[in-house]
Amino acid sequence: RISFKRSPDIGRLLRDGELIGAGQTAVLHQNFYSYTNPTFEFPNHHWLAAVAAHTVSKAAGFEALNLLWITLAASAFLFYLTLAEQESGPLPAAIFASALLPLMASRPGIRPENFSLLLSAIFFYLLWRDYRGTASSHWLWALPLLEAFWVNLHPGFAIGLVFIGAFLLAELFRVFKKEEPTGSTKLLQLAAVLGLSCAAGLANPNGLKGLLFPFTVSNNYAMDVRENLSMFAIDDMPIAPLTIAVAAVLAGVWLIA
Repeated sequence: RISFKRSPDIGRLLRDGELIGAGQTAVLHQNFYSYTNPTFEFPNHHWLAAVAAHTVSKAAGFEALNLLWITLAASAFLFYLTLAEQESGPLPAAIFASALLPLMASRPGIRPENFSLLLSAIFFYLLWRDYRGTASSHWLWALPLLEAFWVNLHPGFAIGLVFIGAFLLAELFRVFKKEEPTGSTKLLQLAAVLGLSCAAGLANPNGLKGLLFPFTVSNNYAMDVRENLSMFAIDDMPIAPLTIAVAAVLAGVWLIA
């Protein structure tokens, strides 16, 4: 069942989709719902997610919409679990997965961020398998295309660019240390994929402003926005201590490795 208390964004999400479907373009560029300043410039960074949500709810009801959002999160989880099993074996992967599941349960509402959960998992899955040499590097050329969709689904699209940049840096170290005989070719491919993905980020209704939105979103705030704060700054949520503990464990594992 959908709880509107746990999913406070769903009304705006569905209304956005309805307005965009009716040809209302102001909601793509302005602070449309503001009573005092509705024409204030504000890029709608999740308009495609709104269209998808409205279309599904209109065609098949709230139950189907809820199922879609569950499927997005579950699919993301399975991508990461698959990699974990390949790297460490089923038992360690299952133990860590079980411990980390509450992190996903902390945001159960129907929000555009579920698209970022799935797409970040796909990006990492493809990049990691290419880095390990267990998948064809041809799959990397799909990343710019996915980025073109992602930039219209949720501002988490910046994570995709960060992931590509991180693997590009790793490949640079490989070339520097001469561990990879074909490293220069791979380096050029990753650099091209990163460049194309950045260009694909411009494929949104607000162009460059939409692409830069994740880095400029906090520029005009007069106060801290709760969901943008670090877990170290939020002490009244049950999920905060678990997140801090997970960060500590992962940092320890990284140091040991």
